[in-house]
Amino acid sequence: MIGLFSTWLFSLIVSTQPLEVLVERGDQPLADQTVQLFGIQAGQSRKLMEGTTDRSGVLRFNLADAELDGLAAVVEYEGVTYFSELKIPAAAFSGGLRVKVFPHRAGVEGLRILRNSFSFEWRGSELFVLESFEIENSSSYTLTGKGEEPQRHILRFRLPRSAFNRRLAQGFSAGSVGSDGPETLLLQALAPGRHYFSIQYQIDRPRLSTLLGSRYSLPVDRLEVLLPEEMNWSLSELDFVSEGRKFFGGQWQEIFRVDSPEPGYRFRLSGLPLLMPWTWWLPLVSLGLLFIFSFLFTGPGVSNTLGPKDELLKQLDRLEKLRERALIGLVEYQERRLKLFQRLIPIYESESIKNAES
Repeated sequence: MIGLFSTWLFSLIVSTQPLEVLVERGDQPLADQTVQLFGIQAGQSRKLMEGTTDRSGVLRFNLADAELDGLAAVVEYEGVTYFSELKIPAAAFSGGLRVKVFPHRAGVEGLRILRNSFSFEWRGSELFVLESFEIENSSSYTLTGKGEEPQRHILRFRLPRSAFNRRLAQGFSAGSVGSDGPETLLLQALAPGRHYFSIQYQIDRPRLSTLLGSRYSLPVDRLEVLLPEEMNWSLSELDFVSEGRKFFGGQWQEIFRVDSPEPGYRFRLSGLPLLMPWTWWLPLVSLGLLFIFSFLFTGPGVSNTLGPKDELLKQLDRLEKLRERALIGLVEYQERRLKLFQRLIPIYESESIKNAES
C-alpha cells in the first residue's frame, strides 16, 4: 500500500511544473493583483487557473504538464486588460511570464497612426476591401481617450460613403466600438506600444471606378495601397509612389504609398469591371428600340425616303452651332454631319438632273 502511494505521489510531482508570473507597474511590483492563466491549443484559448500576486508582485502556479502550444497571463488593472507575452510552455516555465501595467491618463496626446493600408479582392461582381490601421502610443501612459462616458474615445474614423456590410476584424475587443452619426468611435484604452486594427467591408456599386479613403481624427504617417498584379487597376487623385511588390492574400500585389497624406485624403481606384444594374437595362433597351425605329423610318442613305432639303439644311446649321459652342464631341459631330450630307447629296443630284432635262 505504501508503495502504491509513493508511486502516485511521485507521478504527481513530476507531472506538474512551477510557473512564475510577475506583475509590475513601471519598475515596481504590484501586490494583490488577480492573474488569470490561459493556455493556447490548436488556435483556441482556455482558462487554466487563477490566483493573486504576493507582496513581491509574484504568483506561482503549479501547472499540470499538458499538451499546449502557448501560455499567457492576463491582468485587469483599473478597468484595462493587460497581457503578458505569449510563450511556448518550455520558455514560460524557464523564464516565467511578466505582465506590465501602466498609469492611466486621459486624452490622446502621444497617439498617431503609423500606417493606413488598403487591399482589395474582386469576387464575382463585388469589390471587397480590407482596411487596416496601426496606432502607436509613444507615451509612457495608458491613454483612455477624450470625451465623456460612455463615448470616451481614442479615435474617430469614417469609412467611405459607399462602404457596407462592415465587419470588425483584428484588434477590436468586445464593446470597444461606438458611433456618433456617420463616425465610428474606438472606445478602448491603449497601452504604450503599437496596436493593429483591421476592418472588412464591401463597396456598393463600384462601377468602373470608386472613391476610397477613410477620415481619421489622428495624424497618419503613411497611406499604403496594395493592388493585385493580375488586375489592370490604377490609382489617382494622390501622388502615389510604387514600392515594388509582395506576396499577400495568396497573390502577388504591387505596393503604392503616400507619406504624410493630408487629413481627409481620398483616392480613386479605377479600371474595375463594368457593372450595369438591372435598372439601367430598361432605359437602354428603350433607347435602342427608338434608334432602330428612327433608322428604319428615316433611312441611312438614298434607298429610303429623303427629308426636305430645307429641314436637312436647318439640321446641319444647328449641328455647326453645337460644335462651335463645344456642346458636342468631335467624333459625334463628324458622324452626324456625314449622315446629313449623305441625305443631301441625292437631293442635289436629283435637282441637277431635273434642271438639265428642262
